[in-house]
Amino acid sequence: MNLNQLLLWMVCLSSAALLARSSRSPQETARGWSIVSIAILAIAGLTFYWVPAWAGWISGSLWALLVIVPIVGLRRSNRLCFGERYDRASQWAKVLAWLHPTDGWVERVELLRAKATAQRGDFATAHQILERYRTLPTRIGRSATAAGYAIEANWNALLDWLRHSVSPKARANNWELTHDYLRALGETGDLNGLLEEAMRFELKASRSQLTPDDLFQLDRMRLYCWAFCGRVDRVQTILNSASKLYPPQTRAFWLATACMAAGGEDAAAATQQLVGLKERANGLLQRAIAWRLSVPLAAPQQVLQPSSQGILEYWETRQESSTTDRIRASQRIPWATYSAIAVNAILFAVETLLGGSQNNQVLYRLGALVPEVVWAGEWWRLLSATFLHFGIAHLGMNMLGLYILGIYVEVALGVWRYLALYLVSGTGSMLATTILSLWLEPDAGVRLVVGASGAVMGLIGAIAAILLRGWRQKKVRADRDRLRAILLIVGLQTIFDLMNPQICFVCHASGLILGFVTCSFFFWVEGIRNRDR
Repeated sequence: MNLNQLLLWMVCLSSAALLARSSRSPQETARGWSIVSIAILAIAGLTFYWVPAWAGWISGSLWALLVIVPIVGLRRSNRLCFGERYDRASQWAKVLAWLHPTDGWVERVELLRAKATAQRGDFATAHQILERYRTLPTRIGRSATAAGYAIEANWNALLDWLRHSVSPKARANNWELTHDYLRALGETGDLNGLLEEAMRFELKASRSQLTPDDLFQLDRMRLYCWAFCGRVDRVQTILNSASKLYPPQTRAFWLATACMAAGGEDAAAATQQLVGLKERANGLLQRAIAWRLSVPLAAPQQVLQPSSQGILEYWETRQESSTTDRIRASQRIPWATYSAIAVNAILFAVETLLGGSQNNQVLYRLGALVPEVVWAGEWWRLLSATFLHFGIAHLGMNMLGLYILGIYVEVALGVWRYLALYLVSGTGSMLATTILSLWLEPDAGVRLVVGASGAVMGLIGAIAAILLRGWRQKKVRADRDRLRAILLIVGLQTIFDLMNPQICFVCHASGLILGFVTCSFFFWVEGIRNRDR
C-alpha cells in the first residue's frame, strides 16, 4: 500500500467517524461538521473514480484544511477564552469563520470582540455589539444575552433570565450558559443550589466522552463551587494545576473570594487585596470586584444544608473523573515515549545513509526479521526489527501512533513498566510472526519484516486494559465508552489488515494481545502488593 492509498483510507475513516459523531451531537455547531464530513467523503469518492492516483493527496489536503486546522483553531480559541484573552481568541475565531461559516463563528467573532471591548472599559460599545444578536432564538442569541448581564455583573438579573427564559436542556448543552448559571447562583448566595446544579452537570458530563476543553470547563465549574464555599486549599489546587491558563489577576480574584467566604482573619486581608487589585484590573474584572466588595458573600457554615455538605465530602473522598481524565491531568513528561521515537528516527536516518530505507540488503544488515534466520539462532533480530521501517510513510504512521498512544500509557504505567510493555509487545509480535510464518508457509522464500507496528498495537491493548480496570473499579461511564471506542478501532484495524496483504495481520494481532495481557499482569501484581501492605 502506497502513501496515496493510506491517506485515502485515513481520510474516509476519520470523516465517517466525524459524521457519525456530529449526527448524534445536540449542539447547533454539529451541522457544519456534518456538511464538511459529507463534502470530504464525496470528493474522496469522485477523485478515486476519476484520478485514483491523486485521490488520497487531494482528499487529504482538503481534510487537513477543513478538519485539522479548525480543530486546532477551535482548541486555541477556547483556551484563550478560558484565559480571558478575548482579543486573541477573536482572531482565531475569524479563521474558523472562514472555514466553517455555517457554525455560527461569524457571530462568535463579534461576541468575543464585545468582551474584549468591555475589558478595555468601553461598555457602551460592547452592549451595542451584543444587542445585534440578543433577539436571535439560537445558541449565539442566548450567549449574547448572558454576556450582556455578565459584563455588568448584574447577577440577579442574569439568574432570573436563565431560570425563566432558558430551558434546563439549553443550559446543559451550552458550557457558557452552564458557567453563567453556576456563577450567578454563587454570587447571589444560593450555595445549595450551586452545589446541586454542579453535581448534576458533572454527573451528566461523566456519561459522555470529554475533550481536553471539557476538562477545563469542569475545572472552572469546580473552581466556582470551592471558592464560594470558602475552600481556599481546593481553589489553590485548581489554580496551580492550570497556572498557565488563568491570568494572575483572575487567580488573585478567586483566591480572595475563597478567603472572604471562609471568613476569619484572612477575610479582611482579602478584602484589602481586592481594593488594591481593582485599581489595576481590566474593565470586566473591575465590575466583578465592585460587586464582590458591595454584596456580602454567603457564609457556608450557616447556609449549607446536610445534602450540600455531603456533595462536598463526596468530591473530597472520591475522584469522580475518569481514568483518561486523571491521566490527562498529569504533568509528567513522557521521556520514554520521546526517546523511543528518537531511536526509531535515528535508525531510519542510518537506513537512509547506508543506501535507503527500502533497500532489502540494508534492512537485513541492520537487523530486519527473517523467520528462517531468526530460527537458526539470530534471536536479536526480534528486537532490532521493531526499530526499523520500510519507507517514510511506514515510519510516519507508526511514530504518530506511538506519540498519541505512548504518552497516555507511559503516564498511566510509569516509565519502566511502559518500556517493558513496549518491548514485550514488539519482540513478542515478531516472535509470533516468525513461528506462524515457518509453520504455515515454510516454503515461501526470504521474507523481511520490520516496523514498530506490533509495539504500537500493544499500546492499544494496554489502553484497553487501563480503561477496563477504570470501569471495573470506579464505574465511570466515560471509561466504558472509551473502551468501546478502542474495540471499534481494533475492529476497523482488523478489517484494514485483512484487506491489505502487505500488512502483517499476525504482527498486529499478537502485539495487541500481548499489550493487553502484559498490562493486566502489571495490575494484578500491583493488586497483590497493595493487599500485602
